[in-house]
Order: sequence, then structure tokens, then C-alpha cells
Amino acid sequence: MATSFLIEQSPHQEAKRASWQAIGQILASLCACSVVLTLGGLLSEQAYAAYGFRIAAVLGSCGGLVRLALRASLGPREVAPQVVVAPKPVSTERYTGLRIMLVMGMVSLGSGITYLGFYMPHFAQSVFHVSPRQTYWAAFATYAGQLLLTPVRWRLAEYFDRTKRIYPMLCSCGGLVLLPALMAGWMPWTPVMVMLCPLLLNVLGLFYFASLDGYMGLLFGKAHRGRGLSVGYSLGVATFGGLAPLVNGAIIQFSGYQSAPLYYVMFTACLAALAVRLGVSFLKERESA
Repeated sequence: MATSFLIEQSPHQEAKRASWQAIGQILASLCACSVVLTLGGLLSEQAYAAYGFRIAAVLGSCGGLVRLALRASLGPREVAPQVVVAPKPVSTERYTGLRIMLVMGMVSLGSGITYLGFYMPHFAQSVFHVSPRQTYWAAFATYAGQLLLTPVRWRLAEYFDRTKRIYPMLCSCGGLVLLPALMAGWMPWTPVMVMLCPLLLNVLGLFYFASLDGYMGLLFGKAHRGRGLSVGYSLGVATFGGLAPLVNGAIIQFSGYQSAPLYYVMFTACLAALAVRLGVSFLKERESA
């Protein structure tokens, strides 16, 4: 719903404004890492296990209160009377179910990379005996690196708003097939490589994710946008994010190959590229409407 709100408030700047949704997620994750690192530096392991995590929970609750206050500030406002236009019949927007399926495919790549970001610290600890604190610093670097590239994200989103071209998104998907293949087959695994892997994939994925929220929102008309985005995003994350631990765990167990999540990223990159390409016809339909 946040993406739909941002898009409808910003005609002709849909992708740039919708990118704030992703920036907000990155900033929230960076704050969470900062809290964990700060508490870990100030408290001993015993103290953190006893009460330190409760401090983090209280800070998170305060963030929720801030969110409620911001949401309340977006209440109804008085607007000038407008001419009432009869709504178009529902049949004018065809294939809403297919559009939702395309959104599911588009968000699958984010689920694949997110799961890899969760898995790599575990991989580093179990194989290279990296300390948990070092993995937190790696996560901090991943989110901080993405936040520093926000100007690049905006430039890419502006390019999409002007041209509606998807070439950067498709090239990013291609890179997210090739780079994991190189990592899985030829690059030697070292603690540094394992820790930097999520950052490298997210930087390469920036060319895809910069325009993604705006692209998905423009697939739907205004009457269907909130429902279409909510259902498609939720089902996509539940399907490809929820099944990621089960699928990757089964592959690792049966094959013994610890880098299986890299292949999951490659699969979701192919699926995302297909969904983006198929969505072009709906995007053109919205542009000509």
C-alpha cells in the first residue's frame, strides 16, 4: 500500500518516489544492525542474553510508535470539490490475475538475495568459524553500501520515469545469473568473499531494484493498484521467500553443496527477467490509456 500511495502522489515520477519504500527498508535494517552492534559492544554476552535483547525490542517498539504517528499525519484532508467521473467498468483492466502473477515473479529476486544475505553469515560461521560480531559488521556494510548508492538509485529511477525502458533491469538480471555462477564454480571461497557476497549482489541488483516498485505499480490501473500490489507482493514473498529455506536446505542436504543458495538467486533472476519482459505489454497499455 505504501508503494501505491507514493506512486499516486507523484505522476511522472512514479519510480523515483516509489524507491523511497526500498530506501526505508534499507535504512530500517541499517538501524537494526547499528543497535545490535552498539549493544554488543557495550554489554557482555551474558548481559546481552539476559536483558540486552529486551533493550533492542523496546527500541523497535518505539520505532513502531513513530510509524503510527506518521501514518496518522496522512489522514484525510480537505480538498477542493472535483467533478465526479463515473468509474470505468472492471472489465476495462483485463488479466488482473496475470498482472499479480507477474508481480510475484518480479519480487522473487529480492527474496532470493535476501535469503542469501541471511544464509552467508551462517555459512561463514560454520565453515570459516567467523565470529557473530563480524557477521553483524558484514550486514552493516551491506546496508550502508546500498544506502550510499541512493543517488545512483534515483538516477536509474528517473531514467525509467522518462523512458519506461527496462534494459537496465534485464541487464541486472543477466549479471545476477553470471556472477553467482562465477562465485559457485570458479571463485575461491574465503571469509572475505563470503561476507561481501550479499553486498556485491545487492549492488549489481541495484539496476533492477531501482525501478522495480514504480514498474510494478504502473502495471495496474488506479482502481486495482493497491489490491494488486498487496496481493502480488505478499504472495511472491511468501512463495519464494518462504520456500527458500526449505528448497535450499533440501539441496544442501542431498548434494552436500554448501553454495546452493547461489543457484537459487540465479533461478529467481531468470524468473524476474521473464516477468519484467512479459509486463511490458501491460505497461504500454497503461501508457496509452
